[in-house]
Amino acid sequence: MVKSADLAPAWADLNLSALRANVALLRRLLGPKVEILGVVKADAYGHGAVPIARALVAEGVRFLGVACLPEALELREGGLTQRLVLFSNPLPGEVETLLAYEVTPTLTDEETIRTVAQAAAKRERPFPVHLKVDTGMGRRGCSLEEASRLAALIQDLPPLHLEGVLTHFATADEDLDYAREQLLRFQQLVDTLAATGQRPPLLHAANSAALLRLPEAHFNLVRPGLCLYGLEPFPGARALFPGQPVLSLKTRLVQIRRLHRGETVGYGRTFTLPRDAPVGLLPVGYADGYLWSLSNRAYVLIRGQRVPVIGRVSMDSCAVDLSGVPGAQIGDEVVLIGQQGEEEITASQVAEWAGTIVYEVVSRLGRRIARRYVTESFWSQGL
Repeated sequence: MVKSADLAPAWADLNLSALRANVALLRRLLGPKVEILGVVKADAYGHGAVPIARALVAEGVRFLGVACLPEALELREGGLTQRLVLFSNPLPGEVETLLAYEVTPTLTDEETIRTVAQAAAKRERPFPVHLKVDTGMGRRGCSLEEASRLAALIQDLPPLHLEGVLTHFATADEDLDYAREQLLRFQQLVDTLAATGQRPPLLHAANSAALLRLPEAHFNLVRPGLCLYGLEPFPGARALFPGQPVLSLKTRLVQIRRLHRGETVGYGRTFTLPRDAPVGLLPVGYADGYLWSLSNRAYVLIRGQRVPVIGRVSMDSCAVDLSGVPGAQIGDEVVLIGQQGEEEITASQVAEWAGTIVYEVVSRLGRRIARRYVTESFWSQGL
């Protein structure tokens, strides 16, 4: 029986060997006293949450991070029994489900703390929770002024166990001075908690950018996302962390037409052919996560050559100028992200062309993109 994935117009190859290598590289960088909380929110940044989580667990990663409760449930339903940390404050209606599925919440206010404690009162053992402190992100988290009191409250409520205290950097990929200010505030809070006997077992602050640029922010747990997937959290990061990209994005040529000088391509007639040229059609568009802003800016690889995207990216397709690939044929493999021959197009390059960040490029890959998870033996054979 034919599977729908076999007929997908575009697909992503996910190299689990690269993922394993990135975990090993992170461990060498961090040392034995720092654990990894693998960030698998947003469908593991478009890589596929359940298969990626399974691969991380196989490498000894004990903590996985998600953004919302449905993401946690997907992992549980996929057979994952490891510790799941929910990065958001749960809503009142979510608390019972959170407890039933053993999902560790990140708490930020007294009302939610008491709600979780009340729901956890019938448990045989204390329920682990983390407290998030806003040190300058201006987003989720309690204030520094509230942090000590809320930490004490959690510790005074027998159904709860204050397992971790965390913060999040606003500019670790850009402005290190401000990140250091945040780190100083967090360290002062940690010292205050320790002085009053409230230091939790886990302290975490560093995302991928911070773990590379601020080693003093490692504490005993870090939250890598982009680094796990071999993506650059800031320009030049590869020099500090030569991770291997896990994801390659591919499609095929489905049509080739010979158009003439002066003819236009696509919606809005934004591209006019300067000469007679073969134009190829790719069955991938912004509904698949190949961003509309890549119109007339991006390149793809065909037969090892860089080929420009011309005209507007449509919902289901985009066009390319095949003038530089005279032997191109319908059915040829097209690489949108990844390597082909001596050439490579990285997710960071695609983000630059689109005027966005690499997070958006990978996390917006749509459901029509089939995911193919390839094993070490597959890659070692060069197939």
